[in-house]
Amino acid sequence: RGRNLDIKIYATLEGKEPFLDWLNSLKDLKAKASVKKRLNRIEKDSYLGDYKFIEANLIELRFFMGPGYRVYCGMYEEQLIIFLAGGDKSSQERDLIKVKEYWNEFKNR
Repeated sequence: RGRNLDIKIYATLEGKEPFLDWLNSLKDLKAKASVKKRLNRIEKDSYLGDYKFIEANLIELRFFMGPGYRVYCGMYEEQLIIFLAGGDKSSQERDLIKVKEYWNEFKNR
């Protein structure tokens, strides 16, 4: 908190943006609004809200609504937060496999 975070949306080498694909596909409009509000707050004052470390520099933002939505992010060089993907509690194991692939690919560019 207190530092400015730059926000970036991860894009695969093919140009897909898994996080935005997920967000745009959300049918739960209340959850979609909540995710967008949180992103704005992170961008505005660097406050992440409820989150949990998955591994070094990889976190999940937790939303306690619906099926337990998750937004997966990487923290890069202490100033940049990269939004990798989204999902919910039921798809968490699958999501984490993809998120780790995206994160490794991003870091190795």
